[in-house]
Amino acid sequence: MPFPLLLPARLLAGMLRRLVLLVMCGCPLLGWAQVSGNAVLESRRRGYSGEPAPAPTLPDKLFLTDSTFVLGANVMQHVRADSYVAVFGLRQEATTVSAAEKRLAARVQHFTGRLRQLGIEGKDVYTDIITQQRIKDLRAIKDREANAFVNFHAEEYVRGFESTRNVVVSFRRINLLNDMLVAAAADSVFDLVKVDYIVNKPEEVYDNLFKAAAEVINRKKEKYLLLTTARLRPAAQPYAEQFSSFVPAGQYQTYEAVIATPFVYDYRQNYSYKGLRTLTTYYYSPPSADGFDRVINPVVTEPAITYTLAIQVKYTTARK
Repeated sequence: MPFPLLLPARLLAGMLRRLVLLVMCGCPLLGWAQVSGNAVLESRRRGYSGEPAPAPTLPDKLFLTDSTFVLGANVMQHVRADSYVAVFGLRQEATTVSAAEKRLAARVQHFTGRLRQLGIEGKDVYTDIITQQRIKDLRAIKDREANAFVNFHAEEYVRGFESTRNVVVSFRRINLLNDMLVAAAADSVFDLVKVDYIVNKPEEVYDNLFKAAAEVINRKKEKYLLLTTARLRPAAQPYAEQFSSFVPAGQYQTYEAVIATPFVYDYRQNYSYKGLRTLTTYYYSPPSADGFDRVINPVVTEPAITYTLAIQVKYTTARK
């Protein structure tokens, strides 16, 4: 491995004698989605760190009173999205508003034309006007007061104008996103803001989870009755329910892998060095299945929407 510093042989020998390779992994941070765009960086700017929020569960309370008890089920299902919505951000600077708008409109037209070549119809593309703002800068002006302590004054001036647009694209095949990124780069569009995941019929997911939860609760009930001589009243009562969903945008984490080479600093030598860039890896981490009785589609090979259902039922024992 080439050493990045040109150091005296004596100092270099001392450093090599103390050479130790340390592998350091940074703490995972909450991010916004592997297939989601640059919004994944926002959590780092805000200083958020830690694991994604765990999926909610309801504990089995078992006995509430001498004559009632509660049984619960926590079930989870990973669902592949039916469609996706990607947001591409465009911005254009110019010395005048009209020039900025004209150039930006041309870029949007070229980009949407490339999307049509990929098979995306015009009805699936929407251009959202975001901002139109001045670009301010500073320039020095001659000191009018001849103040010995002030060599010059500075004033703000309008250097130009910036217009921004969001091109919102609806599509069904996630593999199409890579072709869209290539098409966007051809028109100098490098900001994939985010990608939303759409499930057309979440009520069907709820029905599926409800059925699974009922099976879990009934199985628990039969097992508990085997351990006791209690008899249950025919009627049962729903006690609690919590239906939740988790989109991939909130289930991404990061880590930084760094290999550091310690060195001995010799105060008699005056040198400096430029370190290597720290690479950050973003990866999809679905909600943990800890505490769940059943997970439908447990193997996740691509980012998916995760639905959970926590339900409890209260039973009353019959008097002998």
